[in-house]
Formats: sequence, structure tokens, C-alpha cells
Amino acid sequence: MIAGVLTAAAGVLLSGGKSDVPEAAAGSMPEASSVEVFPLFNDYFVLVDPFAPTPRPKREGPSLAVRGLQTSAAYLRRSRQRARKVPRTTEFLLAVDALMPSFEALGTAISAAAVKDVLGNANKLRKNGAPRSALQDLVSRDVRDGNHGHPDSSAQALLWLTRILKFTATFFEMLRESPNRSLNECAVAAYERELGKYHNVVMRSLAFALMQIIPDRQSMVSCFEVDGFENLSPFLLEWIKAVRPVLERFDAFYRDHVPPTPEPFVVGTTSFY
Repeated sequence: MIAGVLTAAAGVLLSGGKSDVPEAAAGSMPEASSVEVFPLFNDYFVLVDPFAPTPRPKREGPSLAVRGLQTSAAYLRRSRQRARKVPRTTEFLLAVDALMPSFEALGTAISAAAVKDVLGNANKLRKNGAPRSALQDLVSRDVRDGNHGHPDSSAQALLWLTRILKFTATFFEMLRESPNRSLNECAVAAYERELGKYHNVVMRSLAFALMQIIPDRQSMVSCFEVDGFENLSPFLLEWIKAVRPVLERFDAFYRDHVPPTPEPFVVGTTSFY
């Protein structure tokens, strides 16, 4: 029951409570390495850990998770070509899509949250007219109509999408810069820096519960199908270098063109609106 509640809660942690993607996309069942058998009256029943990362068979060439980082980085670089003030819409959304297999390497719970919140906000932008309309045009229209604070607006969808990508980039940076820190410690520190200040006390509690059940470094490395974190680190760095300039351009656009909206003000364990 607790596991079911946490998996459902994972989908509302990052985006502030909204999602357009069904929970059915949460991921596949772990294999035998995540299964424990317990005796019960001379019979047996099986308990499956729903949060363990799903092992993948060995393959020639980069894994799906590594290729996700590489493909996402390539689209991000293309999205900011020609000194554009705002990244290109089509390439940016494709970069978001390409990253999804990489989230699976962080465990089923994180993958479920990414599907609901990262893809959920990207699909909200598509529903509102992207890429037929450029992102800056969709956001500017929200501002002109006074709807930029509405949870279903393009302005809010893009804002939360960039916040989640900032969290992901900071998380990857901390993994690289602090090799002795666990995934949980890096995730908590990245959350506090990038997302925690925008969440109320309930969201923060759910986030901390979710981050307690992410896998360890070795499990993450195994799911990326590389030999040691030192061989994964260059792929993380490539993605970080590709996404940071894109996020900076979106930040500059919001500073110059989008009025601020009310955010939860969090002090300790108390949240105020």
C-alpha cells in the first residue's frame, strides 16, 4: 500500500501537481534480481521491489539510457543554433523526449515521475500549439491574455519543464563532483537548490520520501550498461554542457517578458502562499 501511494505521489512531485500522462507508462516489472521469496505455511509467495531499476540485457554499442543522453544533447545543441534568443521549439521538445530512457536508469519511481511530469509538461505545450507555434509565442500569448499563471498555460508548462531540467543537470553535476556521495544525497541537495523552494510542505514531504528509494550508484551504472561511473561521467557532462545554455536563454526570456507569479514561500517545515 505504501509503495502504491508513493508511486502515485511521484507523478505530482516535480510539476507542482498537474499531469497529462497516464500512470500506465510507469515502467516494466523488475527481473529476478529484485525479487525476494518468503516462506508462508510450507508454501511460498514472492515480493517484488517496485522501485528497483529494471536491468537491461547486454547489447553492442551504447545502451538506450546512454543513447538518450547523447541524442538529447544533440537536439539541445541544435535548438540554440544561430544565436537565437529563445531555443528552437521542435528541437527542444525532441531533446526532452530523447531523455526519457535515461530516467529509467534511476529506478521505476523516478521514471514514473519523469513520464508524468517531464513528458506531461512537454505534451501540454504540444496540446497548446507547439511546435506549430514557437514557445515564445505561446508564452507571450498567455501573458497578453493574463493567463500566464494558470496551471494549464504554456507559460507554466515551460517554466516547470525548465525547472525539472535544472534539477536534473544539478543532480548530474553533483554526482560527478562528489563521487563519495550517494545518489540520495546528491538528489536531495539538487532538489533543495532547484525545486524545493517552489514546493509547499506536502510536496516537499513527498519529494523526500521519493528520494529515499532511488537506487545506489552501482545500480545506476549497471542500468546505463557501462563499466564504472568513470565511464558514465563523460556522457553526463556532455548533456550538462548542452542543456545549461538552453536553460539560460529560457531564464532570460522569462525575466524580460513574463511577469512573476506567486510561489509558495517555505520556511523550515511551514509553507505559505
